[in-house]
Amino acid sequence: MEGSKVGLVKDLPLGLDPTTEEEYTSQSNLLEEFTNISNIDKAWTFKSGSVTDSQGMFLISQPNLLANKRRKFILSTQITKESPTSVNLQWAPFPVEMTGVSVIVPSPSGTKLLVVRNPENESPCKLEIWSQSQLDKEYHVPPTVHGSVYTDGW
Repeated sequence: MEGSKVGLVKDLPLGLDPTTEEEYTSQSNLLEEFTNISNIDKAWTFKSGSVTDSQGMFLISQPNLLANKRRKFILSTQITKESPTSVNLQWAPFPVEMTGVSVIVPSPSGTKLLVVRNPENESPCKLEIWSQSQLDKEYHVPPTVHGSVYTDGW
């Protein structure tokens, strides 16, 4: 008789009953759903040559729970003013992940982009200047010259 229930009852940790386990599972699933929602951290708009057109660029982040970090993405859009009360957005098909990036700063004209990469080890910090289709310049700044670059107000 002792062996008849062995395969039917799931071993639970001490103090955890099936109702509590179900509640924890539900909360875990809810947390996972919330973390899949991206956040817009910063947004920039740039005027173009046309009165009705402009461009937008968004810095988007999403938690990466397994790595205990945040993933950063850039997503751009073409903004067209169709009437005084209507705007049309033409989004880029996919965001671009900015791996290892700590700071992103577009120029006021929107033609250049400064990307700062701060490695976690003792490697040099990289300052990259991008134009619309290519990397224009890259500067490697050793840690003996300058530490990590931050724009958090401190």
